[in-house]
Amino acid sequence: MDNEVKNILAQFLKIDPSQVTSGSIIDKTAVGGSIMVHRLYASLADKGFNAKDYLAIKTVGQLFDQLNGRVTNPINDSAVIDANIPSDQYSIGVDIELIDNLPAAVDFRNDPFYTNNFSAHEISYCLLKENPRASFAGLFAAKEAISKINNRIGKKQFNQTEINHTSEGKPMYAGYAISISHTNDYAIAAAVYSPGNDTNKVLTEPSSMGTNFDVEIVKQENASIKRQIKVLTSVIMVLLLGLLALAMIVLFR
Repeated sequence: MDNEVKNILAQFLKIDPSQVTSGSIIDKTAVGGSIMVHRLYASLADKGFNAKDYLAIKTVGQLFDQLNGRVTNPINDSAVIDANIPSDQYSIGVDIELIDNLPAAVDFRNDPFYTNNFSAHEISYCLLKENPRASFAGLFAAKEAISKINNRIGKKQFNQTEINHTSEGKPMYAGYAISISHTNDYAIAAAVYSPGNDTNKVLTEPSSMGTNFDVEIVKQENASIKRQIKVLTSVIMVLLLGLLALAMIVLFR
């Protein structure tokens, strides 16, 4: 098993398998980003090597501990999660992904990377697009952006976090305003968390005085929140597009 796993790791680390040691770093800083981490573990799973909570794995030694059923220096999940949970403040998450980092697939519906990171509904949605991989990259970036705000989402397998769309095609996830943009090479997503705003909930609870909430006041408050989110999202996207333009200038200079 060791040699087969090391051969897969070496491909992603771009080194000879003999150089893979227990101390070798295999997180996103070593393999080239978040998508590549998910691709790595999809490749391992395809060969029967399934690692639990692989986003917490940093080294080859930790990976083998997981695969062999050993637990050393267990991570305090509650401490990690609680360090990044939306509070009563507006929170922003941003992510940019290289579209070519997504694997080419003959059948997206059965490829381990896509089934591990996207729901059946999301896969169907992307397959209807002119460039499915660009659409997948946009959804992946949106999930990364959301997970940067809320680690409870980041700890789940990505296919359990489903990005839906309005009838106009706008991406949505309950409690968050999301915006996704693409170039030929990159997908960018921004997520804004609005405290107390869950678009799947309706405020109909009785007040402490025994009467119902004033519907008009609730509507006004929700409209105000949505306006604030729209402004924040617009500002973020302008900044992101400016950074992307600067990056393109540097790349093609």
